[in-house]
Amino acid sequence: MCTMHVKTKRLDCRIAEEDKRLLERAAAKAGLRLTDFVVSTLVVAAREMLREDEPIRLSRAEWDYFIDSLDAETTPGSRLSAAMAHFAQGTFENGRYRG
Repeated sequence: MCTMHVKTKRLDCRIAEEDKRLLERAAAKAGLRLTDFVVSTLVVAAREMLREDEPIRLSRAEWDYFIDSLDAETTPGSRLSAAMAHFAQGTFENGRYRG
């Protein structure tokens, strides 16, 4: 279902000329007016940022499946084994991994 939002609020800001040109190019590539591009991009970014603070809710059945999956004994596939072997050859320096 698509919902329409009545646009009644205004957002003004000043940006550097080169940033505006960049946004205009991106908006044109997306086939959107500059305002629509900027607002939709900001709304998506805001939702993603705030999603990090939202709790994950699972039904009892989903929780049980999750726990069972964690407890299941599995054998790593060949790609995971190769990745683990590659990782094991690296080192940590000042809290950073060097592969």
